[in-house]
Amino acid sequence: MNDLSFPTKPKWVKGAKSSQVNFLPKATNALNNPSGASGALAITPFVSSASTLKFGAHFPEEYFLGSHKSEFIASLAGSTSCASHGYRAFCELCESLPLTSSDRALCLTVLEALFNINSNWFLMPTSSTGKYHGGMLSAQNTIGGIYQHSLALCKLATPVLKRYQEVIESLIGSDSLVSVPGAIAPSFDFPSQLLSCCILHDIGKMNLSQDTIYSVANHGEVAAEFIAGLGLRLGASSALLYAVSNHMYGWKAINVFNHIVSQGASMELVLLFMLCECDFFGS
Repeated sequence: MNDLSFPTKPKWVKGAKSSQVNFLPKATNALNNPSGASGALAITPFVSSASTLKFGAHFPEEYFLGSHKSEFIASLAGSTSCASHGYRAFCELCESLPLTSSDRALCLTVLEALFNINSNWFLMPTSSTGKYHGGMLSAQNTIGGIYQHSLALCKLATPVLKRYQEVIESLIGSDSLVSVPGAIAPSFDFPSQLLSCCILHDIGKMNLSQDTIYSVANHGEVAAEFIAGLGLRLGASSALLYAVSNHMYGWKAINVFNHIVSQGASMELVLLFMLCECDFFGS
């Protein structure tokens, strides 16, 4: 058993790193100020349109191409109940999934805590720039599209679990969970744990801050630390924390499965790799 520390990149990932890449051009004055007038940009039509939009609606093209994301999100948050709708959607998803009672309690508690400190997260597209997760017109990049992303991962959990069934069976009953600060090792339920990861893996995308619009590169670690703090009393497993923390570093789905077959793995690594496959194919 390798000595797996938390949070860290898996040791088998050489030089793995995640970076924020914004390939889209900055908005020109012509885009934001069609009249060509000098002085302050005419952003009122773009920003004020937020008050007419609902959860699941597409963002205006200017949101992804422009430079006034903060103003738009602030207007959206102040004029609609989209964030509350998104929060309820996540809670209903938790209630509908075959989670253990402890995993359901953990997910609901984390989501409630997140809503209390950063309700804007429930408004956000999955990709800050619209480059990833299917592009600007994808359901995952609509208002509250981060819910659609999590839902897509949950739908992939069953086929991914089947793919790893033989590996999982070899680990059941083994003492392969490592100690992680703030973690408790419950009776391990792989399906419930994977679904919980699918729901919670991206909660750190906006750095748990109302003022952050772009996804931060270390959002896995941010999420895991937040969950671990709540997990002191709710029993977040070390495997769940490890998978959430490292999901940005093990996303090459074919390679990770081959690694398990050739090198073996712990519960932490198996759960991480399954989450990475769900995230890769669900994006």
